[in-house]
Amino acid sequence: MNRRIKIILLSILLSLLCPFAALGNLFAVVGIFYSIFNDISTITKGLLILPVSIPALLLSIKVGNKIDELEREDNIEKRKENHEEKKNDDTLKEIRERNIYNEIIALIATIKKSDKELMQCELDKVNEIIKKYFKSEEEQKKALELFHWKLGTTKTDINTCCKKINESLYTNTNKRERKKEIIQDLLSVAYADEEFLNRESSVIYSIAKKLYIEKEEYSDIIMDFELRNKQKYNTESLFKYSILILFAEVLSADNKQWNSKLNYVKYAIHRYYKTDNEQKIALKKFLFIINNKDKYIPKANYDFLKANLNDVAKTELIMELLAVVYADGTMYNREKEIINKIVENLGIEHDDFVRIQEIFKKKQQQNHYKEKEHQSSNSNYSNSQGKEDYQKEESNSNNQRNHYQSKGLMSGKEAYDILGVDMSVSDAEVKKAYRAMAIKYHPDNAAKLGEEAIRQATETMKLINIAWEVVKEARRIK
Repeated sequence: MNRRIKIILLSILLSLLCPFAALGNLFAVVGIFYSIFNDISTITKGLLILPVSIPALLLSIKVGNKIDELEREDNIEKRKENHEEKKNDDTLKEIRERNIYNEIIALIATIKKSDKELMQCELDKVNEIIKKYFKSEEEQKKALELFHWKLGTTKTDINTCCKKINESLYTNTNKRERKKEIIQDLLSVAYADEEFLNRESSVIYSIAKKLYIEKEEYSDIIMDFELRNKQKYNTESLFKYSILILFAEVLSADNKQWNSKLNYVKYAIHRYYKTDNEQKIALKKFLFIINNKDKYIPKANYDFLKANLNDVAKTELIMELLAVVYADGTMYNREKEIINKIVENLGIEHDDFVRIQEIFKKKQQQNHYKEKEHQSSNSNYSNSQGKEDYQKEESNSNNQRNHYQSKGLMSGKEAYDILGVDMSVSDAEVKKAYRAMAIKYHPDNAAKLGEEAIRQATETMKLINIAWEVVKEARRIK
C-alpha cells in the first residue's frame, strides 16, 4: 500500500481513537473518585470502563508513533527526489549553457567568414572566448574544432543559432544581460584587428535583431564597447574616439551642409591622428558610424566619459563640436539642442559652457580651427613644445594684451565673460576666478590627451591669461 494512503488511514483511526480514549479514561477516573468519596459500592462502574479506555489510549499512542515514522520516511524520500530533480535541473542547465556556447562559436565563425582572412590576433581572441566558456582542455579543444569546422562550411544558419539561444535563455531571469554579453563577445572578435568592417557590422546587427535586441539598446552596447575598448589602451585613444562619436552625434542632426562639415571632420582627424594609416582608420570608423544610422544611433556613454575625462578634455571636446557646427557658418536649432544636451550629459555647468563659448569665439577668430593656418605646424608639436609656448606666453603677456586691445579682438566685457565674473565684482573675486581657471585649464591637464589637445589647451590658456591682463589693466591691479 502507498505510504501516503497508510498515513491518511492511520490519521483517521487516530482521530477516532483519541476522543474515545480520552473520554473513556476521564469518565473512569471521575467514577472512581466519585465512588471513593460518596458510595464505594459504585466503584465497579468506573473500573469497568478502564479495560476499554486504556487499550484505546495505548493504541492511539502506537498509531501516532507509526504516523510519525511514516512521515519521516516520506520526508526523506521527498528530499531524495528533490535532490535528484535539482541534479537533473543542473544537468539540463549545463546542457543548455553548453548549447548556447556552441551557438556563440558558430556565430563567431559566421562573422569571421565575412572577413577576408583570419588574423592571429583574431584567433587569439577566439581562443580567449573559448577558454571563458569551456573549462576543461577537452571541451576547449572540441570548441576550437567546431569553430574551424564552421569556418570551413559554406553557410551557418544565423536564424537557427539565434532561435536556439533564445529558447535556451527563455526562462533565464538575466537574459538581457546574457544577450548583451554575447554581442560584446562578437564585437571583441570583430575588433581584434582594430578594424570594424561593414560586413562584420551587418552580420552582428542581424544577430542582434534576431536576439530581439532593440536598435537603441544595440546602440548603447556598441558605443559602450567602443569606449571601453579604447580606454584599455590609454586616455588619448579614449579622448580621440570620443571626438569621432560626438562628431557623428552632432552631424546626424544636419544633412544640409554635409560637405563643409565633413571637410572639418577630416581636418580634425588630420590634427589628432598622426600617421596616414591612423587617419585612414579614424575616417573609416567615423563614416561607418554615420553610414550605419539604420543599425544603431550615434550616442556616447556619457557616464563613462564623465568618469574618465577631465575638465580640459571635456572643454576641448565641446570646442571641437562647436567648430564642426560652425563649419558652414550657421548653428541650426537642432544642432544647438544636441550641443546643449551633450554639455549637460558631460556634467558641464551652464556658466562653464558660457566661458567655453567665449573662448571658442576668440580661437575661431584666430583661425585655430582652419586647416590653412596649422597644417604644417601640427605634425611636430609635442608636449614639451606646448609647455615652451605656454611659458613664452606667460613672459610676454603684456605684449599680448596690448596687441589684442590695439586690434580690438578682446574687449573688457569679453575678458570678463571669459573669466566668468561680472564687472561689478571685487578685485579679490576677479583674482580668485582667474586662479581657479588657471588651475582648471592648465595645459598640463591635457598631457595624456595627445599633442593636438595640448596645443589647443595651450591656446585656451593663452586667452585666459590675456583676459586676465585686460581686466587687470582696466582695474589697475598690481
